Amino acid sequence: MGQSPPGSSYNEYFNGVPFYQGSADFGQWYPTERIYCTAPTRFANKGDVLFSVRAPVGDMNIALSDCAIGRGLCCIRHKSGSTALTYLYLTNTKSVMEHNAGEGAVFKSLSKKQLTMLPVVSIPDVIAKSFIKIVDPIFEKIQSLEDNARTLCSLRDTLLPRLISGKIRLNQPEDAAE
Repeated sequence: MGQSPPGSSYNEYFNGVPFYQGSADFGQWYPTERIYCTAPTRFANKGDVLFSVRAPVGDMNIALSDCAIGRGLCCIRHKSGSTALTYLYLTNTKSVMEHNAGEGAVFKSLSKKQLTMLPVVSIPDVIAKSFIKIVDPIFEKIQSLEDNARTLCSLRDTLLPRLISGKIRLNQPEDAAE
């Protein structure tokens, strides 16, 4: 379960580690690094599933790097270490978790006690290993494509203003191809 560090340790200047308070920065698969923290208290590791435990309960993303998490999130990792197995299991049990979430003063939330009391289906190791062998490469490919997309977006955001302002010119069609 996450825990929020002092607000004075937050920044948007890449100082510290990426910090996620809740699901506000979640994308389709991975969160966007926007806030950083210099005094983190709780951590998630690269590949952990970040699970929203409040407002709204059940949103999920995968940590692209080691990061700090606030009280709106918990990180979950299957004992095998498989991101794919963890993510797909949670996707399948999300409605149970949402149903078991308690009513807070303003919004639903899922406490550590409620989370640990949820039923877990145990599968034989041989089945888990076979599943992981098939599905992990798919998730690795998704992450590789995400990394490529983020690199291309960064290049676009760097080059486009320079092209528009005339700081960079493409004189020949061959230059554009390069």
